Amino acid sequence: MLRFRLGGVSIRIYFGFFAMLTFYFYLYGRDSGAVGAALTCCLLHETGHLAAMLLLGFRPKAVCFYAGGIKLVPKSGVVPRPQQTVILAAGCTVNLLLAAVSGTVGLHELMCVSLAVGLINLLPLKALDGGRLMALYLPEKARVVTAAATVLPLCAAAFAVSPPSALFLAAFAAAAELLM
Repeated sequence: MLRFRLGGVSIRIYFGFFAMLTFYFYLYGRDSGAVGAALTCCLLHETGHLAAMLLLGFRPKAVCFYAGGIKLVPKSGVVPRPQQTVILAAGCTVNLLLAAVSGTVGLHELMCVSLAVGLINLLPLKALDGGRLMALYLPEKARVVTAAATVLPLCAAAFAVSPPSALFLAAFAAAAELLM
């Protein structure tokens, strides 16, 4: 892991982040527009979280780049539920706004990638914003049932279109639930 400080914030870059980037470049490297759009959308997503955090008076303790993406770790102290809701929703809101603007000006690839990043992050999985939002308001049992009811049909639909992508989605969902 690479670790350094930037403006009093710990920056941690784990091996898994480089592994996922390598895998992504391997799959889509010939299409530099898709790679650039994906990186832009992910960075803007996290910038939305960071902006909301700062506007609400919270500073990040760390920014972690790991196989699942980028994660902001707030400084010590409890963030009240309403502020957590705003912070968690801010990333997806940025993606959905970017998708709307991109579509309006004809940047269709950026629109599609941004829409995908925003909607995927709303899935009710522990590792994603949607799962964290649900954890704020629903008991664990209801959250698990909702996650299963959402992800299983998505895996089935993905399998009908592309069996490898369904396996990837199912593996990601299982890892998100089991490892978080």
